[in-house]
Amino acid sequence: MRQHPMRRAVALFAAVTTLFATFALSAPLAAVADVPTPAVSTPFQAPLCAGDTDSDPADQQGVIVPDATLVFGQRLAAYNAGRIVPLYDAFGGTVLIDSAGTVRPNAASYPPLCGTRYVESAGSAVSEWMFCTDRDAQPCGDTDAAGNLVDGTGTVLNPMTSLAGNPKLDAAQEKLIAYLIQHGHSYAGVGDQLWGGVIEARADGTTDTRNALQTLV
Repeated sequence: MRQHPMRRAVALFAAVTTLFATFALSAPLAAVADVPTPAVSTPFQAPLCAGDTDSDPADQQGVIVPDATLVFGQRLAAYNAGRIVPLYDAFGGTVLIDSAGTVRPNAASYPPLCGTRYVESAGSAVSEWMFCTDRDAQPCGDTDAAGNLVDGTGTVLNPMTSLAGNPKLDAAQEKLIAYLIQHGHSYAGVGDQLWGGVIEARADGTTDTRNALQTLV
């Protein structure tokens, strides 16, 4: 089981496309979320986020949702409503709830999260990394058997909601975080933020380079 070095309680995310939100992330460059018309009626596999992960999101063993890319149940309902659907975490899965339905302690997803949403201009689902902007918050990116979004205790949460901005960040901070997420940065980690000794933090690299970028954010 993965042990995560930072405690988290409520999701605060910054989308890889530079917009920010509390409890959610904003739909990039759109005031209103795109909604598929007609609604998608059949579960489908969302595209992967850029880069590599330690495990294969579509082949998770011993967990309640063995294919973390699958948009089904309440995930599908959220997708059809134009919401962003968290799929898997920085390591490539979501290991909170095992195949027997037991909630594992200290196993909540670790940010950034790969989220997918419908984009009208693409005519399909688009997946992007979402970075947490609050060190003391949980990403709330895990899923139960019905496709509900759940927190680190397995408690069902409301779907993500798009917001105009993050009230904890000023304009300069938003620009800085946006730059880091889009362009990456050199990295020299210490202690539990060493991340395998990587020297570059970037979203589209490996799990370690992505975790390093989360540390910078």
